[in-house]
Amino acid sequence: MPPASEVAAFVAALPPEHRDRWDHASIDALLARARAEGHAQWPALPLDAERLATWLAERVDAPAGPAGAASLQLASLWLTCACAHGVPGAMEAFARQHGPDVDGALRRLGLSEAAAADVRQAALDKLFVDGRQKIRGYNGRGALGGWVRAVVVRQAISMGRRRAPLDLARDELPQLPALADPERELLGARYGPRLREALQRALLDLPAEDRNLLRFRFVDGLTLDELARVFDVHRATVARRLARARAQVRQAALERLRVEFAVGVADAASLVRLVRSQLDLSLSGLLAGDEA
Repeated sequence: MPPASEVAAFVAALPPEHRDRWDHASIDALLARARAEGHAQWPALPLDAERLATWLAERVDAPAGPAGAASLQLASLWLTCACAHGVPGAMEAFARQHGPDVDGALRRLGLSEAAAADVRQAALDKLFVDGRQKIRGYNGRGALGGWVRAVVVRQAISMGRRRAPLDLARDELPQLPALADPERELLGARYGPRLREALQRALLDLPAEDRNLLRFRFVDGLTLDELARVFDVHRATVARRLARARAQVRQAALERLRVEFAVGVADAASLVRLVRSQLDLSLSGLLAGDEA
């Protein structure tokens, strides 16, 4: 069982409004599992126990409680914590484990050798050297390798090797009738903040790769052909995955509004149209501020 000081460090790092969702037994179990998985994969990278507890608490889905931590990639969080805090050997371990992910992302982008070298160096600087150390943004909810590949792709985009953002009017999905302006304003006033919260939670519940797919499409403006190259799949596969991810976000957000916010049946059909009409723009705004 972890010492009380580790549990205290974990609780102190949780948002105060969500601490009551975490009981000591669940925290003990999570910290013990993190130590076991971290030591097993990275025996040469020692971590201070309280530092690890704080690192985990800052990255768990606090509102979801212990259930939200069940699928965390704890060995990967151990590695990123070691890298961020300068543990000897951590950078070398990261390079051995995830250097192929960086190289694979660069190959799929089809950059020249010189451009690929520039992007590689800039991405690594962003991860480990720049003031914010982007590696701190990895939250353990998806594979670290996929997260690293997304960082590399976004770095290439930010370095100007992209065209103008996607025209959001192009939509593969059939459209429902538009809402009249007064109805839109009424529903926006009534449910606007709740809709944003519902969409945000729906996005967090998506697998990390699907979230990156939506981000590349709606924030960075990659075409279907470019997405196919990044994810190393056929164009039609990307189109299906994109449509499925958007549908999952839409349905999950609507279900949250109906159940948790007690949206009345009378508003349900109008809310479907509201979400459909604003989904792509909402995704652009929510994902733009989200870490890759």
